[in-house]
Amino acid sequence: LCVNARDAMVDERGVLKISIDRLQGGESRYPALLIDEIPEINYTPASRFVETGDDSTVLLLGVVAQRTPYVRVSVEDTGCGMSRAVMEQIFEPFFTTKDIDKGTGLGLSTVHGMAAGHQAAIVVTSTVGKGTRFDVWFPAASDTAAAADVAHDEEGVAGPSLTGRKILLVEDEATVREMLTQMLKRFGCVVESCNSGDLAIDHLREHPDEYDLVLSDHMMPNMTGMEMASELRHDFPDLPVVLVSGYSPKKLEDAMAENPSIRAVLKKPVTGRKLREALQGALASHSNGA
Repeated sequence: LCVNARDAMVDERGVLKISIDRLQGGESRYPALLIDEIPEINYTPASRFVETGDDSTVLLLGVVAQRTPYVRVSVEDTGCGMSRAVMEQIFEPFFTTKDIDKGTGLGLSTVHGMAAGHQAAIVVTSTVGKGTRFDVWFPAASDTAAAADVAHDEEGVAGPSLTGRKILLVEDEATVREMLTQMLKRFGCVVESCNSGDLAIDHLREHPDEYDLVLSDHMMPNMTGMEMASELRHDFPDLPVVLVSGYSPKKLEDAMAENPSIRAVLKKPVTGRKLREALQGALASHSNGA
């Protein structure tokens, strides 16, 4: 959200405000956002516009339980703002208004996935020529409840431990690479990263037998993740590869069948739980000689 806010301001000049507060769901100013109970985890949030009576446009994504405490994270800029026509498409994968060398169109798609995964809601308020504000409403949890949720998540995922596993992460987008690196470190993995497939191949050749698994984006300049995996197959036939793609995994199934090193394809945006399960599954199949 902050990267988008920066890019929306001419010559990167303007004001970017980030704030966080706690409030009850019923304190939302938009009745259309409110329901009685928190939705299920990984629900599919619906979007709709509300009338404001002024020159701003408001888009609601998801719902807020009116008797539930929330943590609201807000990111606001004084940039160019968005029209309603643009706002209708902002959460679609690969949609972007940025120059081709500045954006992938996956940033807000990832935000959308995070909202669904955390039972959150998003309120987008934008005025053309004045700026945009994103309010993300996360259901709050007490310290005791949060600790119990983490323990349940750890116990509910079967498979080999990821603690101490060395992962080579291949991702050309710096922000996505950093996010995935932090996620892998929370799993207990040891992480090294490269920003392209050819650099990853060179790195692995210089450090043979050091890595347990390669996690790679599929769509990258010069060499796709699939092409990299095919190249690695010749030198490292036993090294499992997990791909992350904005495309539907079904489109890559045929290519996966031709390369047994590719153990899974995850669709962006990917949740922590799905990533953990894919990594554990790839390592388990490798240990079993699959």
